[in-house]
Amino acid sequence: MRRTNVGMVLALLILIAIGALSYASIIRISTASLERAQSGQTKLLLEQLLSELKDVEADQRGGSSGPSRSAADRARLVGKIKKWVAEIQRILVNSPEQARRFQTLEPRIDELLLEFDQEPDPARTATDRLAASRAGVARVEEFRPPLEEMGRIETLRLEERARTAKRMTLQARLLVPALTLFASGLVGLAALFMSRNAARRRRAEQLLRQSEQRFRATIGQAGLGIAQMTLAGQYFLANPKFCDTLQYTPEELLKMNFREVTHPDSLNSNLAGLKRLQSGEIHYYSTEKQYVRKDGSSIWANITVSLVRNSDGAADHFVVTMEDISQRRLIEERFRATIDQAAIGIAQQTPDGHYLLTNRKFCDILQYTPEELQGKTFQDITHPDSLIENLVGLNQLRGCEIPSYTTEKQYLRKDGSAVWANVTVSLVRKASGAADYFVVTAEDISERRRIRDELVKSEERLQDRTRELLASNMAIGDKNKALENSNRDLEDFAYIASHDLKEPLRGIANYASFLLEDYQGKLDEEGERKLRTLPRLAQHMEALIDSLLYYSRVGKVDLALQTTDLNTVVHSVTDSLQVSLQETNTEVKVPQSLPETFCDQVRVAELFRNLITNAIKYNDKSSRWIEIGCTKEQEKTFYVRDNGIGIRKEHQDSIFRIFKRLHGRDKFGGGTGLGLTVVKKIVERHGGRVWVESTYGQGSTFYFTLQ
Repeated sequence: MRRTNVGMVLALLILIAIGALSYASIIRISTASLERAQSGQTKLLLEQLLSELKDVEADQRGGSSGPSRSAADRARLVGKIKKWVAEIQRILVNSPEQARRFQTLEPRIDELLLEFDQEPDPARTATDRLAASRAGVARVEEFRPPLEEMGRIETLRLEERARTAKRMTLQARLLVPALTLFASGLVGLAALFMSRNAARRRRAEQLLRQSEQRFRATIGQAGLGIAQMTLAGQYFLANPKFCDTLQYTPEELLKMNFREVTHPDSLNSNLAGLKRLQSGEIHYYSTEKQYVRKDGSSIWANITVSLVRNSDGAADHFVVTMEDISQRRLIEERFRATIDQAAIGIAQQTPDGHYLLTNRKFCDILQYTPEELQGKTFQDITHPDSLIENLVGLNQLRGCEIPSYTTEKQYLRKDGSAVWANVTVSLVRKASGAADYFVVTAEDISERRRIRDELVKSEERLQDRTRELLASNMAIGDKNKALENSNRDLEDFAYIASHDLKEPLRGIANYASFLLEDYQGKLDEEGERKLRTLPRLAQHMEALIDSLLYYSRVGKVDLALQTTDLNTVVHSVTDSLQVSLQETNTEVKVPQSLPETFCDQVRVAELFRNLITNAIKYNDKSSRWIEIGCTKEQEKTFYVRDNGIGIRKEHQDSIFRIFKRLHGRDKFGGGTGLGLTVVKKIVERHGGRVWVESTYGQGSTFYFTLQ
């Protein structure tokens, strides 16, 4: 028992030593391999840096004598060189001496890159450009010795590390098998005595199985799909998540090649990635690919593939991790559909103006296909009149002066025509704060602009018309003043006529009476008849003068407008004419109540009195009637209807003229012919109109409105 334990302990110690030695050898070999890789990478980067610095110098010489690179190309070259400088710094962290050598070169590299990144001065003379070119060559040549010296040192280190790695590998290959053989002998000897320790061995095996089970459980419970496949693409391990995602059992999947579950649209890119891994171009790659499930449906997954190599560095197998992103892709597709169906144009463009994404409305506005727009910049489709304002806005966004801007701009359509759009532009930035891309929304406002332009023109025409009207109003004002002066003259004339003309008429009438008294019996019958006619004519002339004076006053007196009950007005008028109505056996009828009206009560009463008086006078029937009412079809229209003598058609327009009579002076009670003229004047002063409808011999109806 004791010897067994000693042998087992010794064998165990030897195995531990072998393991430690193997681990140390692996670590040393790995470290040597890593150092070899770093030395090789450092040498390659130094050679590439020197080559690119030569390119910089060559470009500067080109800028001195002819066209040079564009600003974008210079920026990309400067970025590449700075990236390589940072990578060299990182690799040289473990080599302080080399790092110090390289640090002495960095300020001169930065100075050269700063000069290279600036636009060449077109005003420089040929001599200046030649001098600058020679200076650039000299500066680049200054980099060559230290960089070549660093490369030489790295070459020596690479060779030394290669020898060290080879020596360590040889030692491990010789020492480990020897110790293993020796330990195996001890284990063989100890095995003779192991029957007594079977329980302990079984316990150890059980613990080992439990450890393995925990490892497999960890892989099995992983939230990501994990699989391993041979270089030919044959699966030899797949966890449950990987199998569940593809709807295969582990047994089914381990009999399959990855090509069988890869969608045809993703196969070529998948093969290209595996090829790059095997060539050593990349260490791993991540991409989105489509898988084909067992039921034939396809899913989208985000996969990361890496290559495991054996100790010799040869490719051994691939490890694949997979995450189902079908739901995320569905959300993205729905979002894209929402953007594409938007009623306004939406686009994304890079900081230099190239279009990344355009929705359908944006393409419709500009009459381009999405593919055509992705090959253009916004400058290509912006009208020259809008370009400067657009560039200013973008620069303000880049400089964080404004969060966004909205403006009206002109685009150029595919057919060359211009289209007006209301655009809003904002800038999306990266986590670092650098500009990532612009978001542009555009609304076609061509029709709105057309309407607005028409409104502006209409407003200009309106202003012109207003100026014309003002000029006309001024002219009318002048005419009104002249008319007021004329009216005052007419008023004076009417007063003179009513006063000065009446006096001679009275004298004529009086002298005629005197002649009749003084010469009675001396004149013949004809002479006396003529003398008796003179007073009657004088009285008629006086009545005409009074009527003319009254008519002139009707048009001058201001109206006292108020809400008036016409029923009260008509009742008052008919009551004042009661004697005439009874003497002529005339009935006045009002079939329905008259509405209230905004008018001058006194003038409207005079209007009704004239119409009712005429209806009484011009009627030869034994039974006479007058009907007063109102129609309400479109506007309130009042009427006075009678069953009198009527008016012939040809006279219905002329009866409203001043002093117009259709009968002899003494027939139907006489009169001056002013009544209907006054009626028309009162109606017109109220903004209305008056007309007559009549059948000769049957009666007449006078209609009028009061606005």
